Parts: sequence; C-alpha cells; structure tokens
Amino acid sequence: MMLSIDRFEDIYAICESDDQKLFAIEISELPVGAKPGDIICISGDGRLSIDKKETAKRKERIKSLQDKLFK
Repeated sequence: MMLSIDRFEDIYAICESDDQKLFAIEISELPVGAKPGDIICISGDGRLSIDKKETAKRKERIKSLQDKLFK
C-alpha cells in the first residue's frame, strides 16, 4: 500500500491513499526525514519506507500541472 503524507497534526501524520481514504499515523512511526508530500510504502509486514522515486514522479507531475495552469 502506498500513502501520501498530506500534513502533520499534533503527533500524527495525516496520509491519503490513492482511493482518497485518510489515515493517521504517529509521526514517531514514520521513517526518519519523512515530510509532507512524501510517498510512504507499507510492506506486508507493516514496515514503512519512503518511496523516493514515486515521490519525485508525483512532484514532477504536480509541477507540470502548475506550469500549464499558470502559463
């Protein structure tokens, strides 16, 4: 499962799945350095990791959409 970190609220990271479901994960459970906009992968055994390739891909797509919108 992949989740996008939307924001931090108190001790929680509010994350959104591709089907727009929201999840609250304690910040202390996130990989070190995780920040809003990062894509988090949850492995079958529950381990969390940052998917740097997917994060970069999605950020580039968003930047491309913004460029088209504001040109």
